[in-house]
Amino acid sequence: MRFKLLIIAVCASWGCFADTPAPKVSITPLHTSDKFIVEDKVFEYPNGEKWTDRLLRRQDSPTLVESVLTLESQSLLRMPYSHFVMSALYLVPNPQKILVMGLGGGSLSTTFANLFPEAKIDTVDIEKEIAEIAQNFFFFKVSSKLKIHVKDGYNFIMNLPEINTYDLIVMDAMEQGCSPESFRTEPFVRTLKAHLNPGGVIAVNTLTQCSFRSVEQGLYEKVFGDLYIVQEPESGNPHISNIILLGMKGDLPSWASIQDRAEAYRSEFQKRGIDTDALLSKMSLKINKPMQGETRSIAPGS
Repeated sequence: MRFKLLIIAVCASWGCFADTPAPKVSITPLHTSDKFIVEDKVFEYPNGEKWTDRLLRRQDSPTLVESVLTLESQSLLRMPYSHFVMSALYLVPNPQKILVMGLGGGSLSTTFANLFPEAKIDTVDIEKEIAEIAQNFFFFKVSSKLKIHVKDGYNFIMNLPEINTYDLIVMDAMEQGCSPESFRTEPFVRTLKAHLNPGGVIAVNTLTQCSFRSVEQGLYEKVFGDLYIVQEPESGNPHISNIILLGMKGDLPSWASIQDRAEAYRSEFQKRGIDTDALLSKMSLKINKPMQGETRSIAPGS
């Protein structure tokens, strides 16, 4: 189960600027069940431009969007937090075995599949209906390399054979605005680390307003040590925002290496609507020294 915030105003849609007349907006329902809503939100501009956002929402939190796909430009990553997740590729630039916990519309797994055509990607979600929605409405294409496992995430990880290891694990499963309670345990986090290859990376999606967020971050610091953290700069705005924790099984790369890899990905990221410079500005290194009782954050490159 997942619970994500889409912080997108109308002006986040294409063609909407201060000097552009407001578009005509219409909504077409595509799928409604006890749990989920899928609909097309169409923006029609006086100049003839037309953009369609396909939205996935939950019935228990209908004002929040779990996934969005712009039909006219499907390679774009429209959820802002997904840009943060992609910064994991600055730590592990060519992952060939990837695990994504949480499916939604499948944009993350699909993007990884497009970037790494030979990679084997497992995506896990507890909701069978979500798997059907991703395939029927969000163009998620299951293959021998891109698989969906409709299973409880905790049980999937704890019962995973030792030989099943990954270069990249993305934790993107949430309920009620936090990761599931079973995910916030030290045995679970240590098992995640055990299923990373040497040099493998874990990316954990958290929300600022989750009351357990600091506890969860503390667990990852305890198990992984130093972390890169990707977040919006503090502004005093109380809105919900995402914070991505990046840990590695091994020593984290230097900031110089991060910058080199970011430059190598600049073109591919631009195609997906990711601003490389803005993304780098949101990354910081969290130094954790439990032996000395010291935990501090330092700016990249310092």
